[in-house]
Amino acid sequence: HSPAALAAYEKLIDQALDVEPSNVKALTLKGEARTLARDYTGALDLLKKALVLDVNDPWVHLGLVEAYRRTRQGQLALNHIDAARKLPLSNPEVRRAMPQVLFAYNDMVANPRFLDAVRRDAAQADELRHPRDTFILGDFASILAQQGAFTDAMVYLRKGMAIKECCRVREVLAIT
Repeated sequence: HSPAALAAYEKLIDQALDVEPSNVKALTLKGEARTLARDYTGALDLLKKALVLDVNDPWVHLGLVEAYRRTRQGQLALNHIDAARKLPLSNPEVRRAMPQVLFAYNDMVANPRFLDAVRRDAAQADELRHPRDTFILGDFASILAQQGAFTDAMVYLRKGMAIKECCRVREVLAIT
């Protein structure tokens, strides 16, 4: 990310925060931008503020995971992965975030039960799906393919294509 692009991005977020200082999405995006800028103290301050406002926002937890990982505070990162994993998949935002939560978890812990968790969450997301969830099924399929579960990946790719043909599903299908 170029410094100029990041500065322009943060300026837009600051405009949103000027209008609504307790906007959780804007605080989260600003925290993630501060993480990209390697201002981890600033990132953590913003993300903790967002967490106080909405403890059930999975994107806040993901932002905290990344900031804590970058500051080598692995246990705190794992705590936020656990918190995000406990959020209900019936919430569309949680369904959208869950593939990234699983990626973060797998990056941090070599868990032999990881593939089981992905299969379980993918099945639940499929049961609760909405036409906008095409990308989510594609993301789950991508994780499954990366883990060598190609048959499972193909199932979710086909389901995603049945909902709506989209670039993400095609991209994962092409690499599988």
